[in-house]
Amino acid sequence: DHWHHRLSNTVLDLFKVRTLSIPLSQIDYKLVVKQLTELEKSLNGFLRTKVLEIPKKSELKKMIKQATTKKTKAYGWESEVFKWWKELDENRGDRAKLRRCQTIYDIQLQPEYHRLYGLLQKKGAKPEDQWLALATGVLSHVEGHSLESKLGKAMAKTKENGSTPKVSESRFQRLLQCEREDEFYSMMLRVIRLLDKQANIHALAADLCAWGNLETRKELLLQWTRSYYGN
Repeated sequence: DHWHHRLSNTVLDLFKVRTLSIPLSQIDYKLVVKQLTELEKSLNGFLRTKVLEIPKKSELKKMIKQATTKKTKAYGWESEVFKWWKELDENRGDRAKLRRCQTIYDIQLQPEYHRLYGLLQKKGAKPEDQWLALATGVLSHVEGHSLESKLGKAMAKTKENGSTPKVSESRFQRLLQCEREDEFYSMMLRVIRLLDKQANIHALAADLCAWGNLETRKELLLQWTRSYYGN
């Protein structure tokens, strides 16, 4: 059972490494999730019959190390962002200024962005300017904290008195393929409105900053896809 669990995780991680090496614009996330789900199901039976046939080689250790290197970044300062977001409700003038911003650059000129940046620096965090600005702008449009931490699942939730998701599949796919910063910002604002301005502040802040890093973006988008399609 120990080896089965370890080898299963290794195979899945290697699949992700190979997938995430594909250029962003060429990834079909829905297809990847389907293949990953099928792989997970087949591994349960296949590896139990083959585990004794797999030799112990130094190469296997190297593969395990390589496969587990790229993980979505855990920032550790999401609680500070949550406190800032709560205080923003009492500072509605500056919040209104943030909401009027059309670009990432516009957000970086606002006092609330610099206040949040300063709060995080005091805690020893060093977020990248652009992506913290992205998070600052989007979070200013959120009016309620949701307990649902998976953004993909929140987007797939059906509308009240309806059978269609709050964020349609076509819109979700466009969001996955978006690469331009300001366009992504505009699309995320639309997503927040479709979610009735409700989101998990901790998770959303981490997700937005992960999107800004090309090394973590593909893994993030894969996570969104899996939760959107019910995995």
